[in-house]
Amino acid sequence: MAQPQRSRMRSKAFPIMLGCFLALIIIMVWEAASSHAGYSWSSEFDSFSGEVHRIRIRDGRWRLNVNFKGDVETTADERGIARVGPESYLEIEERRHRERFRLKATPGIDGEPEIAWFVNREPAEFDAAGRDWLEQILPRIYRTTGLDAEARVGRFLAATGMAGVLAEIRKIESDQVQRLYYQEVLVQAEPTQEELASLVRHMGRDIGSDHELRQLLSSLPAEVLVGESSANAFVATANSIGSDFELRQALSGFLKGPVLEPEAYETLIDAAHSIGSDYDLAGLLIDLIAAYPTDLALPRGVSHALKTINTDYELRKVLAVALRRPLVQAEELDTLLAASQSIGSDYDLAELLVELAKNTDKNLPESFFRALGTVGDDFHHSRVLRAVTARPDPTAERVEEVLRSALGINSDHEMQQLLVDLARAYPIDDRVRPAFERAAASIGSEHQREKALAAARSSGD
Repeated sequence: MAQPQRSRMRSKAFPIMLGCFLALIIIMVWEAASSHAGYSWSSEFDSFSGEVHRIRIRDGRWRLNVNFKGDVETTADERGIARVGPESYLEIEERRHRERFRLKATPGIDGEPEIAWFVNREPAEFDAAGRDWLEQILPRIYRTTGLDAEARVGRFLAATGMAGVLAEIRKIESDQVQRLYYQEVLVQAEPTQEELASLVRHMGRDIGSDHELRQLLSSLPAEVLVGESSANAFVATANSIGSDFELRQALSGFLKGPVLEPEAYETLIDAAHSIGSDYDLAGLLIDLIAAYPTDLALPRGVSHALKTINTDYELRKVLAVALRRPLVQAEELDTLLAASQSIGSDYDLAELLVELAKNTDKNLPESFFRALGTVGDDFHHSRVLRAVTARPDPTAERVEEVLRSALGINSDHEMQQLLVDLARAYPIDDRVRPAFERAAASIGSEHQREKALAAARSSGD
């Protein structure tokens, strides 16, 4: 009889233990949820009462609810309510632990606010303790929400200058609100070059969000890119952006406006060095090259940036845009073609060289053929040379260059095709015949070699 009794005790104990366990989980989930910090701001419009704003701020178990409507002004020192307009009101409620404080300001006589003050839901006299509470709460509302940022920045500038604004920004925890204040400073203060440099350095230290910092950098005046101190500050701040996409967006924003000073493009390239994504770096360089004045040689930083692109396709895209520039100088052309030798894909390099051979009317430099020498695939090598051969008004020098390069082709078929095309485009005279015959001699197939030599004999007929 004792055994069944023990069994019944176990059957009762298990639900109790399970219930305690579930209760503990519920408490832990509630604690985690209640510790979440953030805020929301919504506006509702009623045709009878007008627009009402509702702000909700939370930090752990601390809660702050703000509702306001119409014309409400705080005092210049932000320690109290200065005025509440007709049909307007302000209501602030704070909850912390088991305490609750609520203030409601409504219009009184001649715009003087009428204050109703409640402590733990009980009406109370709005005394020194209440005024101290309001003095602490108002800045927190401003700093969390960005409410009235334009007017606040103006007041700080008038009272304490740039230093006062920066001191206030450091007290703001929200990256978004900090960005609003910095943007207002840029508009209202009209900073000098040195002040601009200081502001940009502070931006990089204060704002942790890549997105917000990108938006802020995009709103800077173009002058930030040309002064030595401000340009250095810009590069350092841009390099603090961890997202390649956000950094590219920030830098590309400057390229969408009017043409910049030449130094500004160098600054943008310096700032782009921290972009690790080949796609984003290539996109930025393409935008920069397209925006750069065509009568000037590309900035030196472009060639350095090209060396950091490891994706053949992306490197080819940038070089293709650069080589299409109408006034590419010989030295610049050599630099770009030297960079093309980093392309490991025979297809991509051949595509680039074919496009250049077809679309430029300038003499192809030795650097073109050096780049072609790195193409190991016979088909791609020969198709580049056929594009060179097809250029109008071929010269003996060009034919000799083609024939020297052709010695790198091992395929009998590709060599024979190239030599036949060359013989049709240019008369094989005594000057070029030795080079032509050397190339033909490298063809192992007697049949295909004879076809090439026959084309040379009938060349010019």
